[in-house]
Amino acid sequence: MQEVLHHRTKRTHAPPLPGSWREAWVRAIDIVVYPVGFLGIAAALPQLTEIWVNHNAGGLSPISWALWALISLMWVAYGIAHRIHVTVVINAIWFFLNCAVAVGAQLYG
Repeated sequence: MQEVLHHRTKRTHAPPLPGSWREAWVRAIDIVVYPVGFLGIAAALPQLTEIWVNHNAGGLSPISWALWALISLMWVAYGIAHRIHVTVVINAIWFFLNCAVAVGAQLYG
């Protein structure tokens, strides 16, 4: 039984054939994931500016943003455990941004 499961695992997780469409797809995703991740972070900067420069956090829940920070921290742990650098980098930055919004929402909300 164990031999069958081992064979199935090897088959389903085999690397793509060189030159295949799957390899091209994975390469394309690898190219865009960092810019898209940083674009998402850049989208949060106006919110941080509104909170920390204008001291306006009306309508924001510190509890929600603290939970988002916790979720980001879990993704960092997942990225470290699986050695996925992009997951670690992007979610570590998100962790600090979410913490900043949570603290600002608590102070100015």
